[in-house]
Amino acid sequence: MKLPKISKLAMLAVMCAGALFFAVSCGGDDDDDEEDQKSGVDFKNYSVDYSIKVRNNTAKSLVAFKGNPSKANLIGGIPANATNHGLPKKSSLFTGSSDFTLFVVTEDDYIKYKKDGDFSALSNTPFARLYAYYNENSPNQILYDISSVMGGSSTITLQNNTQYNVELRKDSVYGETIGYTAAGTLNTTFYVEKGDYSIFPVFRKYDKRMNEIVTVYPKDSNGYPYIEFFNLADKANYELNALNWSSNVNFAASSAFICINNQSSTGINFYSGDNPVVTSTGGKIINKTDSLVFEVPMPSVGTGEKKAIATKASVNGYKIGTAASQAVAISTGANETVKVDEQGILYLEAGKLYTLTVTGENYYSLKCAFSDEIVDIGTDVVIE
Repeated sequence: MKLPKISKLAMLAVMCAGALFFAVSCGGDDDDDEEDQKSGVDFKNYSVDYSIKVRNNTAKSLVAFKGNPSKANLIGGIPANATNHGLPKKSSLFTGSSDFTLFVVTEDDYIKYKKDGDFSALSNTPFARLYAYYNENSPNQILYDISSVMGGSSTITLQNNTQYNVELRKDSVYGETIGYTAAGTLNTTFYVEKGDYSIFPVFRKYDKRMNEIVTVYPKDSNGYPYIEFFNLADKANYELNALNWSSNVNFAASSAFICINNQSSTGINFYSGDNPVVTSTGGKIINKTDSLVFEVPMPSVGTGEKKAIATKASVNGYKIGTAASQAVAISTGANETVKVDEQGILYLEAGKLYTLTVTGENYYSLKCAFSDEIVDIGTDVVIE
């Protein structure tokens, strides 16, 4: 069967109608997209001039604040599933090195409360809240993780009527952070996915002596970390009280620290294996005649309820060097400062600060040696 002939004019009319329909349809989609992005928040990834970097392990678009949500504290947006997202460095917010609360809400909630111009209702219901640090003197290379369990329909409520800053960590004292709350804060609610939880509370403070963030954890009389085991059903709530972790318990340091004093002629890195270590405040390269303090985490021992944190860590695997030179094991510079255990392994003790001085006329002749001085950092977590 032959199709009827269509005049050029009729054909043009059909094409125009189709194009108009297509344009209207596309315009509608664009309007929807614009509606989704009407938060007006800056979601650009700042790869150079950024404040801090964030990894969003959720499928939600998020909005970040420095401290409690307010128009003045707005930092910027974090796209869903972002892996290495640099937030803007607003001069009104980042005026100098300091620790702060990274307060994160969903973009949907931001839009909802933006209409009223009042974000105070979000203060006790963060999507995520993390303890962060901005360093004006070093590249801020710490990547802050927003846990994949955040944003569910179940909730964990934290009562923190103590003098300590508290972080809730999943599965170990080094696990991903579920939430953070400052001292003397009540009714902080975290929305999480349903499931089984092993929550390790840890206490954190910024130590001005070291320019490092110190982490300690509560432990019982047997030396085991305090753990909260529970199951969260869909839309259920579980309440935690920090008073249980701060009363009648001991505190233990989770790390040793090494101050790398670089007296060589070149900038250097501190390596764990083949990877440069980054300080808790975002520093990585130690410039010549400069120094940085690095954390050496204590390993975990035991399993389940008897899982504990060791009181010493081997120095094996830690090195100093540059990307262009053979790294030098710090054990080669060990002396009586670094102790030897019964297996002959050199180790550092938790809660202690060691100084390692590096010398060398060029990047391929580096040497290192521990000083005799050891500073006892201790486990005092009172916020000054």
